[in-house]
Amino acid sequence: MTQRACIGFNASFIIFIVFVIGIRLYSRFGITKSGGPDDIVMIAGTIATIVMSICVIISVTNGLGLIIADIPPESWKPMLLSFWISRVFYAFALMLVKIALLLFYLRLDHRRRMRWIVFGLMAVVIATGIAHAGISIFECSPPAIFWTFGGNFRIFGEHCMTAATQQMFWDATGAIVVVTDLCLWLCPLPMVWSLQLPIRQKIAVSAVFALGIVSVAAACTRFYYVRKLASTKEIYQQFAESLIWYSLEIYLAIFCGCTSAFKVFLRKHFPSLLGSLASKTRYVLGSSGKNGTARMTASSFPLQNLSGRHAGRRTTVAAVDPQRGAELHNQLSPTNDSKEAIVPKTTTEWDTQKE
Repeated sequence: MTQRACIGFNASFIIFIVFVIGIRLYSRFGITKSGGPDDIVMIAGTIATIVMSICVIISVTNGLGLIIADIPPESWKPMLLSFWISRVFYAFALMLVKIALLLFYLRLDHRRRMRWIVFGLMAVVIATGIAHAGISIFECSPPAIFWTFGGNFRIFGEHCMTAATQQMFWDATGAIVVVTDLCLWLCPLPMVWSLQLPIRQKIAVSAVFALGIVSVAAACTRFYYVRKLASTKEIYQQFAESLIWYSLEIYLAIFCGCTSAFKVFLRKHFPSLLGSLASKTRYVLGSSGKNGTARMTASSFPLQNLSGRHAGRRTTVAAVDPQRGAELHNQLSPTNDSKEAIVPKTTTEWDTQKE
């Protein structure tokens, strides 16, 4: 049952994630023409994830998920070789996906404090990823012992790390990964709430990043199954179940990292589902509603028209309402590189002129 679930899950998510990354690339490179390094790194992370899933499927097909006594002798080598490759690609896939998310944060917020936070998280992610890949590759000396010992655990014990040493490492990296993931998904929230957006849109954008908490939950569940390996003799049977959560963690991270591009795609092809951002978010001249909220007048223009085109400049936009005699001086601070309706906070001054 666990084997079928592992194969079905990985096969289904390969198809799903190709669709998701396709929408992201089409939105970034085809619609907004704003592709960047984060997109390239996310492509690399997605490819590594797909390779990982293919290796998991091959490994499970050859016996991973069975008790040791039921694994056919001829299946040990293909099972363990594909499993070994999947572990290496898991380490690099998770690292690349997280780096892509952090590079996207740099495009959204150019402030020094945010950059230091992002670079700090990036250093931890890279160090953890390299350590994880290194242990996976060199668990045995030479590495080929991992997939050629053929079920002879005496040979495995002579050439590979002890179970206690491995467990200590996986416990340490598992805890670091969970803490890093929490910081990675929560650090953009202060930036989101400093944007010039209505409360409802701030909540919506925050919810997009908060989806990443689901990936953290998957990482916690994976950590739980890794801990269970320390107390079971049938480790290869247990591996199949833990690999489901390994895969889910990365696929959720990729999905959450691509959701910001969905709005562009929906606005382009399914505007009725999303509604027009321009019709709801406007600067209003000479008019305010209840509780300080703006009312629509004829002299209004979309918020999104002010973003993206003036990156790195300080621009003054002046407009005059002939009926109210009010002039709006909108001082735009340096904008970010995102063209997905995410713009930096602006300051607005009203000068009333008497006729």
